[in-house]
Amino acid sequence: MPSPSRAAVSQWEADLEAWQDDPTSAPDPYEEPRPTVTLKAVRLQIAEEEAIERRNGSLPPHEVSPGVFLQVGLDLEEQQRALQAMKAKMSTGENSRAAVQEKRNTLQHCILLWQAMQGIHMPITALLRNLPDLPNGPTLRSSPTLPAVSTTSPSLPSLPTLAEDIPLLLPSAIPSELRLAHLSPSLLDKALKLRLAQADDALDDIRRYRRIITGVREFTRLNISGTGQRTTGRARSVYSAFQDKINHAAERYRAARHALLSLDPQGEWQTRFKDLQREDIRGPGRPDDNNQTGDGRYEISWIWLVPRVSGDIADGCQDLDPTELLNNMRHEWATSKARADRWREEVELLEEEMGRILEFFEWKARWWRDQTGRRVPKCHTLASGLAAYAEKQASVFEGLAVRCATLWLPHLRARPGYSLPTWSTRYAEYATSEVIEDTTALLVMGEETTSESSGDESDST
Repeated sequence: MPSPSRAAVSQWEADLEAWQDDPTSAPDPYEEPRPTVTLKAVRLQIAEEEAIERRNGSLPPHEVSPGVFLQVGLDLEEQQRALQAMKAKMSTGENSRAAVQEKRNTLQHCILLWQAMQGIHMPITALLRNLPDLPNGPTLRSSPTLPAVSTTSPSLPSLPTLAEDIPLLLPSAIPSELRLAHLSPSLLDKALKLRLAQADDALDDIRRYRRIITGVREFTRLNISGTGQRTTGRARSVYSAFQDKINHAAERYRAARHALLSLDPQGEWQTRFKDLQREDIRGPGRPDDNNQTGDGRYEISWIWLVPRVSGDIADGCQDLDPTELLNNMRHEWATSKARADRWREEVELLEEEMGRILEFFEWKARWWRDQTGRRVPKCHTLASGLAAYAEKQASVFEGLAVRCATLWLPHLRARPGYSLPTWSTRYAEYATSEVIEDTTALLVMGEETTSESSGDESDST
C-alpha cells in the first residue's frame, strides 16, 4: 500500500481546518468514505447487459435470466451459511430445534426450485449432481468423464437430509475444464462480477460492524463498567451480536475470494482481496490489546486500506486509483492526528502541573518563613526555637522543589524539538548529580518530619 505524499497530507490538513471552522458544510474528515460500488450496482449493470443480450437473441429460452439465476444462487449460499451458524449456536430446547428444522425445510424447497432453473443455465450440473462421490465442498477436485449432455431439464435427484449441506454447484465449483467447455462466457463473466461485488460488500460490512463494536466498547468503558451486572450483561449481549455478524461477513468474504480463485486465479483482484486471517479483523484505531500498543506504533489492518472497484466492474481491478486508496487512508490519518494532538495537550498539561507543583513548594517555603514573626514569646529560647523550626520546614519544601526539578529537567531536555518551560531557568544550576544526592538526603529528612509539621502548622497559626 502506498504511503500518503506530502501534497496529500497538506490537503488533508486543509480539509481538517475547513471542517473545524465550519462543521456543518465542510465534509467530516473523521468519517470513513462509503462505498460507491455495491452489489446492487453490479446487479443493475448485469440487468442492463442482459437487456442488450435479449434484444440480440443470445439469452437462453427461460423466463429467469442468467444474472437473476446467479443472484438467487448466491442468496441460497448465504442462507446455507446462516443456517449452519444457527445450528452451531442451537440450544437443546425443542423450540430451537423446531426453528432450525422449519428454516431447513424452507431452504430445501427453495433449492429444489432453483435447481430446476440450473438445469437450463448450467446443464452440466445435473450430471455432476448424480455422481456418487460428489463432495460437499465448493469445488470438485477432479474432472470426471461425462456422457453427452442433454439440454432438456432432467429429473431431480434425491437430496441430502440437511439443506445446508446441499452442494449448489455454482460456476466457481465446476472444474475449470468442464466450466470452459459447458458454460457460456457470458455466465462466467456475470459470476465473476457478482463475486467481486460480494467480496467488496463483505469487507464493507466487516468494517462497519467493527466501527460499531469499537463504539460499544468505548461506551461501555466510559458509562457502564462498574454499574451493575445486569447493565454489563446487556452491553455484552450487544457486543456478542455484532461479533456474530462480523464472523458471518468474514465467512462470506472467504467464500467470495475462494470463488474468485477458481473463476480468475491470475486476476488483478488479488491486489485488493487478500487472504483474511483472524488477526486481520481489528480496528479502527489501535488493536484490542488492553492498550499495550501505543497510539503511534500499531499497524493498520489491510482491510481499512482496500479501495473499492470504480468504473467498469469487470476491468476495475486493472488500474487501482491511488487517490481512492488515499481517501481510505484519510480517515485513519485524521483519527491518528487527533490522538497525537491530544497527546501534545497532555504534555502541555503535565508541564503546567510540574510548574504549579514547584510554585506550591516555593510558596510553602515563604509561608513558613512568614510564620516566624507571628508569635512573640517572652522567652528568647522559645522564640529562637520557633524561628529555627520554621526555617527547617521552609528548607524542606525548598528541597522538595529542587528534588522535583532535578528529576524532571533531564527528561525535558532529552526531548528533541521541544522548548523547556519557563520555570526550568530557576533550577538549571541544580540539575547535577551532586545536587540530586544532596536533595535526596534532604527529602528523607523532610519525610521524617511530615507528620510532625502537619500538627504544628495549626499551632503556629
